Amino acid sequence: MKVKGRVNIGRSQCYVALMAVIVGFLVSACATQHLATREDNILAKQFNPPADKSYIYVIRESTITGAAIFMSISLDQEVAGALQNNRYVLLEATPGRHEIQVGSSRRGEKKNVEFIAPTVIELETLPGRAYFIAGNMTMGRPDIRIVADEKGRKLLGKDKFKRVESLL
Repeated sequence: MKVKGRVNIGRSQCYVALMAVIVGFLVSACATQHLATREDNILAKQFNPPADKSYIYVIRESTITGAAIFMSISLDQEVAGALQNNRYVLLEATPGRHEIQVGSSRRGEKKNVEFIAPTVIELETLPGRAYFIAGNMTMGRPDIRIVADEKGRKLLGKDKFKRVESLL
């Protein structure tokens, strides 16, 4: 018996609709990322800080869990940005002791960045050197660590990693 005005939707159509919603959500989240130019990305991956400065690369690796949540970054209590999967931010710092705070956030804009469940890394930097912090989001919390110079360079050597402009 047919009921007027009722539409029967099959299981495969439900999956297609669900995927469309998920893709739409992920695309809208990408809209808030301000990627650096291709040239700036290439320059940053030369790992050549000025003689009187230090570079701190904060790298967000790719994971399925936590993909919809931004990884918020601050340097010495100043919001530096928020990262999605396969993104990194380059922080230029004066040599000395620094505090890098990483937390989860629902938004990537400076005025709306929140630091939910933050993790803090203290780092002593030297002039002319590059430092690497890498991680991802696990269960809504950042899982980050300082990585060796060689591993950091190797990670960023992959083409999939794109630079996000720093908000500092």
